[in-house]
Amino acid sequence: MNQFLPFEVEGVQYQMLYLVPSKSVKVLTRLMKIISEPLGKALGSMESGESKAESFLNQEINGDLVGKAIVALGERLEEETVWNTIVELLSTVEKANEHNGFSKVTVDVDFRGKIGHLMKVVAKSIQNNYHDFLGQVLGGLKDLQAAQPKTTDQEAKSIGMFGDQSLKK
Repeated sequence: MNQFLPFEVEGVQYQMLYLVPSKSVKVLTRLMKIISEPLGKALGSMESGESKAESFLNQEINGDLVGKAIVALGERLEEETVWNTIVELLSTVEKANEHNGFSKVTVDVDFRGKIGHLMKVVAKSIQNNYHDFLGQVLGGLKDLQAAQPKTTDQEAKSIGMFGDQSLKK
């Protein structure tokens, strides 16, 4: 059963269906290729105190973070690939119309002169389509981090490459 998921961006009402799995996995694969570098940079820029992974994982995933990843997509992929990814992400999105209904978005018409708004709608589509996957990935990272034994700085320096303490002096 297909049920529309309503959402709003800058006061404009939208609704969408989830992408079918075959299309969703293809788009996710493209997104993962481009998100990995910005994610690494985000981790690298975290302040010390708590671990970088913990600091990053404790942040809320929001449209701004996803939007930044989309900008990175534009820097790393060919124009046609970026365009096709956007069109695929918006293929199930509808926009409220003046007749109290919804119409399928036409990217070139509905977002002319509104590229920032377009990117926010794309970010919302990513959030909606991949919320359970992203939640599991981040939840899994938190679980892995929690499962790691706590070590002091001195112990960390003396632990060998394979987690043993064979290099400890």
